[in-house]
Amino acid sequence: MDYKSVITADDFALDEGATDGILYCLDKQLIDSVSVCVNASPRKQELESYIAKLIVYPVSVGLHINLTEGVALNATTPQTSDMKLFDASRIFTMGESVSYGIWRLEILAQLEKFMRLFRRPPAHIDCHQHIAYLIPEAFSAMLSVAVEKNIDIRSPQPFITGLRMVGFKQKVHCRYQVNLGFCPWQRSRQLAAVYKRYVVSLKTADVDINFGDCEHRYVSSNIQSLELVSHPRIENNTVNRDIRFLEKLHTMQ
Repeated sequence: MDYKSVITADDFALDEGATDGILYCLDKQLIDSVSVCVNASPRKQELESYIAKLIVYPVSVGLHINLTEGVALNATTPQTSDMKLFDASRIFTMGESVSYGIWRLEILAQLEKFMRLFRRPPAHIDCHQHIAYLIPEAFSAMLSVAVEKNIDIRSPQPFITGLRMVGFKQKVHCRYQVNLGFCPWQRSRQLAAVYKRYVVSLKTADVDINFGDCEHRYVSSNIQSLELVSHPRIENNTVNRDIRFLEKLHTMQ
């Protein structure tokens, strides 16, 4: 089967470093798709300025659902002033106590804000820091919104199989010294049960491979697409390894 290759940059409007890195990649035509955070920028004018710079480029734009960094848009979401993956004591905060309904309201609020900003639905939705793949209730909420609104999603299959879940839990512990507090294999089985309820209606494909410094994912569209997910950043006028990888890949094409 033939696949269309799509290179996506996550975290646009998350902060200045990520936004500058993605704009750099757009200028050099290194990426085809961008995922946008709509609730990370504390100032409306700053977010609108970022969006104005983005919309001049002929790229696909999706919603990067952000449930861990930034301001909650729905008043009932926990940590309403500042959402975090873990608290100051390094304890996982966005856990089992949050209901499906609250996750869904927050995701819908972010979707509605995206549509106000861009005056169109997102080309796809995915999730910042993979939080929706860690909590079954959040996962179910994201899938239900995708089905209801007929929006493509990034394939969750790597987490459902368990291998990605194990690696991610280890990565969080090494990077943040935080124990997510669940069995990766058991959690993956829970996600698989949720996914089974929605898979018939979802617009996604279920394949995953890894290569280089970035991640490749198959994502949904009318034809299956190979998605390379990257996180470009520029800090102190220095590009990060994702940008260097994309530049190298571009010279090989």
